[in-house]
Amino acid sequence: MGQEIERKFKVIPDLLPDLNLLQWKDIVQYYYRKSDFGVVVKGIKRDIIIEFTPRRSQIKLCISLPIKDSGAFFSLLFNRPQIRFRIINGTNYILGFKSKRIGNNPGRGEFEFPQKLDAAAVQEIINLSPYFPVSKMRYHYPFEGLVWEIDVYRERNEDLIDTEVEMPKSDFDLTGKKPFWVGDEITFDRRYGNSQLALHPYQSWV
Repeated sequence: MGQEIERKFKVIPDLLPDLNLLQWKDIVQYYYRKSDFGVVVKGIKRDIIIEFTPRRSQIKLCISLPIKDSGAFFSLLFNRPQIRFRIINGTNYILGFKSKRIGNNPGRGEFEFPQKLDAAAVQEIINLSPYFPVSKMRYHYPFEGLVWEIDVYRERNEDLIDTEVEMPKSDFDLTGKKPFWVGDEITFDRRYGNSQLALHPYQSWV
């Protein structure tokens, strides 16, 4: 948590392994306008300080995290953060924030905060999202010391399958470390970002 360095690729469907043999997660994600931010985070942990500055020119998110056993905090500043509410396997709730990528760097800031919420609170947060939910099954495929995550999308993004891999550093060389079913890279193709799929689902432009 803090820095996400990952690359995303298309897959060659006919070459995929038997997904039924892999570990999986059922994921549904909701995205939010920046103006919804204050309501979405009202259930955040109390030991985390969140300040939100809505300005037309620059929307900023400041997260201050406690330094263990010191009574002090360190702060991270996000410009125009992406706000996401993720439900895993129907019972695990995670509020997440991501920064924008800069240039061709596959890394970006990411913070996730697990939440304990009752059904009414979950529904309230879901209702705040003005966009389509992004629903998918995620399968984990270990290969050459890395874990490739295969996402099989449903509903308005049906027929889309992609894969992403998290790397230890931005310039990590994937030569010889890609499974044979990995296709063209789409890391910087904004259409395939999950936040964009919430606005413009795959079935609307494929």
